[in-house]
Amino acid sequence: MIGISRAAWFFASGDAFFLAAALLASAGFIHLASLPAAGILKRAAILLGVALIIPSAAPLSLWLWVVWALAAARLFFARQPTSPDERRWAWLAAAPLILASVASAAVEIPWHVTPRLGPGERERLIVIGDSITAGIGDGAVTWPRLLMREEGLDVWDTSVPGLSAADAHTVVQGVPERAFAGAVVVIAIGGNDMLTDRAPAADFEESLDRLLELVSARAAAGASQDVETRIVMLELPLAPFFNAYGRIQRHLAGKYDALLIPKRRPAKIFRTPRATIDGLHLSQEGHELMAQMIFEVIGEGFKGSNH
Repeated sequence: MIGISRAAWFFASGDAFFLAAALLASAGFIHLASLPAAGILKRAAILLGVALIIPSAAPLSLWLWVVWALAAARLFFARQPTSPDERRWAWLAAAPLILASVASAAVEIPWHVTPRLGPGERERLIVIGDSITAGIGDGAVTWPRLLMREEGLDVWDTSVPGLSAADAHTVVQGVPERAFAGAVVVIAIGGNDMLTDRAPAADFEESLDRLLELVSARAAAGASQDVETRIVMLELPLAPFFNAYGRIQRHLAGKYDALLIPKRRPAKIFRTPRATIDGLHLSQEGHELMAQMIFEVIGEGFKGSNH
């Protein structure tokens, strides 16, 4: 997987999306206001908002994107009201963009709330990841090993550099069914599918669905009567125009009742100074931050947790 600059994480984390939504909504209010050069300010806000929102790759539904785009185009070309009569009707052009911006942000905000695993008596953590989890041979103590060493978890780390969703089922097949009984399964893959393989969205969906189905089946086969197996998936910070990957992850998380850690959490780590060695792969400090973040989500589900 290739390195990514810190600036790119501003878009991949979703922060750029909310700034863009605010700019587009403000364009509607500028249209309604009696401001000097309001027409120029309005169009500048729309252009900047569009410039920010396109690479942010927010995984909104297609119909919402279409409504939002039409509302922005309508307001961009709308004549700035000058007379009192024109100002009374200016809301007809401004309201659709304001409402579309607010609605889009409202739809997206819940996906940025970090979930927590409920209290439980789990002892085992199974990790399925790529080089961001496994490391790249620089001698760092990876975050799964940190969780084993510092939190006392029984960790089965099956992460492999270069692993993609298309290949991950072979890793799962190598884990005994009994290991899944009452375990937490953390899935941290998809970056290779997106950045290296550039797999079509349909292929990624098929591969991830197959992986989650296999994990669920093995969990059911080795089911514990005391505590259920839970799947936790890291949402991918999305590269531009890979919106569909995000929609797929969110859909499949719902289908398999998986907790989905918002993309802003790993993205925040990736853009932290000294947290990566190349803009993407974690340094020792990065692995420590990732271990803290993962345990924040799953800690209450394990025996002996003080969280």
